[in-house]
Amino acid sequence: MCSDSLASAIEKRLLTVDGMKAVDQPGPGTLVVRVDVRDLYLAGMTRKNYLKSAGAALAFATVGTVGGAIAGGAQEAGFFDTSSDTVLGATIGGLVGAVSGLVYGFSMSNQKEIWAVRAGVGLAWDEQPEQLEELVVSTGTTGPDSSEEAAGYLEERLAQRIRDAITAPS
Repeated sequence: MCSDSLASAIEKRLLTVDGMKAVDQPGPGTLVVRVDVRDLYLAGMTRKNYLKSAGAALAFATVGTVGGAIAGGAQEAGFFDTSSDTVLGATIGGLVGAVSGLVYGFSMSNQKEIWAVRAGVGLAWDEQPEQLEELVVSTGTTGPDSSEEAAGYLEERLAQRIRDAITAPS
């Protein structure tokens, strides 16, 4: 994370608050915001969309069941020409198709990276803050996919959290 872009993102967010403006040096009546980025890291992995993979699994299982039943029934009917063997072939084909469809459908879902930033954040009136509280912000499951995109996204989320802390009713 670039400190210039982080400072710019925080300044942009804070300037949307009524009465806030950027200053070069803290003075009387100035709220000083200090942010020390400590770590940008890969917080974990998750699936992108469980409902999508479940839907794909059911669709492929249905297609596999029907296709397996037709293929199994046709093969058995051609060799033995008895209805019990045809039913057995269709059942086995349907089961094999259903299982393979479920496995294929659930394996289609992409894994998603979740990125996070750990920062020390301090606020003080008229001077540099001495104590910093640790703040962790992540991309979550709906954020960007790559680490390059995540850095900008995390800067914005961190800036928004700081703005929300400042503007929260006391």
